[in-house]
Amino acid sequence: MYEDLDCFEKALAHFGTRTDIIIALEMGDKIDSETAYKRIKEELKELKKFVRSTKRRIVMTANDSLKISQNEDGSFTMDWDPQDSKWSWLNGLTQKEIQVIVQQAVQDYLDDLKSPEL
Repeated sequence: MYEDLDCFEKALAHFGTRTDIIIALEMGDKIDSETAYKRIKEELKELKKFVRSTKRRIVMTANDSLKISQNEDGSFTMDWDPQDSKWSWLNGLTQKEIQVIVQQAVQDYLDDLKSPEL
């Protein structure tokens, strides 16, 4: 399963594993919640640093199962095939989590436009 992951997917899996360990340590009273928060924040910082360094962009094609459409009220709707390996990582996320991911991706894109040398 993991042998087919690209470098971004491996970094994301590593982040998930590290975060799971930190949460388990906090739940087992081995570290306090403030320490867990700081460690997860540091793991996220490292993941973002990696993403920026590789400048990975998700490319959508006409045949892509991810469909984004704008609603009449100006909001957006995302739909995807839950069996599509490219987008199945979205399956367990809440609407709020997806919103945060999209907002961060847009902000990162805008930041990259301002700093093309990164």
